[in-house]
Amino acid sequence: MLRRSALAALAALSVTAASAHSVWIETVEGKLVVRFGEVGVEHEKSPGHLDKLSLPEAKNAKGEKIESEKASDHFLLKDAKPAEPAVIFTMFPVMERPATDTKPASARWPQFYARWQVAGAEVKPVSILDIVPAKEGGKATVYFKEKPLAGVEVVQILPDGKEKYLTTGEDGTVTFKAEGKGLHALRVAGYSEEAAGTHEGVKYTVISHNSSLAWNQD
Repeated sequence: MLRRSALAALAALSVTAASAHSVWIETVEGKLVVRFGEVGVEHEKSPGHLDKLSLPEAKNAKGEKIESEKASDHFLLKDAKPAEPAVIFTMFPVMERPATDTKPASARWPQFYARWQVAGAEVKPVSILDIVPAKEGGKATVYFKEKPLAGVEVVQILPDGKEKYLTTGEDGTVTFKAEGKGLHALRVAGYSEEAAGTHEGVKYTVISHNSSLAWNQD
């Protein structure tokens, strides 16, 4: 019984980690790295929840592959340059939730997309769920399967960790003010798509799409 309780607690922690966390790109010692956690607050390590993520698939602005490598508290994007845009994709194992008095059982497969942006770069949507910044700054468009996504919540995260909540318009765009020096980010969390399938031998009924956009401001 104790072992079952421990396993249940571990599973609950995994569900909480994936549900509350983001995946984003930032710079560390002049290198681009992929983090998993809460932007500006904390990030996961290995051994730990970082190990749950698949090795990120990364590309530069030309669509060329960037090799990634796991470290103790991030994934390093080898040969990627902070002065150039980059995008990545990674995923978490299927999360199964038992039925409760108010909710039926569910099985969600979290997938994460992250984009690194540099000032003045013109980019196009490439990820299934993508936050694409305007070249002039202060504006971004959320796309789902290359179509603008209206009425979705976008969280703006400032360098001090404070958050602002925005909602995309009919054209999928949000406008914002990026105030302060340091790491800025936008994220869209838990956009659900009903889709039945199997991943690593576990069945899922929903794919949970999560996306982030990050950049440094001097």
